[in-house]
Amino acid sequence: MKNINLGKNLRRIRRLEDITQKTLGELVGVKAAAISSYENNESYPSLEIIVRLAEVFNISLDELIF
Repeated sequence: MKNINLGKNLRRIRRLEDITQKTLGELVGVKAAAISSYENNESYPSLEIIVRLAEVFNISLDELIF
């Protein structure tokens, strides 16, 4: 089974797209602090938020999670 690397992938993709945590949070409906928490693996987003994140970046769920 593959490892879940959501936090690391989220940070990498967000930086590649040159989007701030604040902007990304606004796009998916959470606060910048929540994005920071996801990136640092301190908390995990709901499935709904994971889907929104993938949609914002126009990537598959696998690319975001694994």
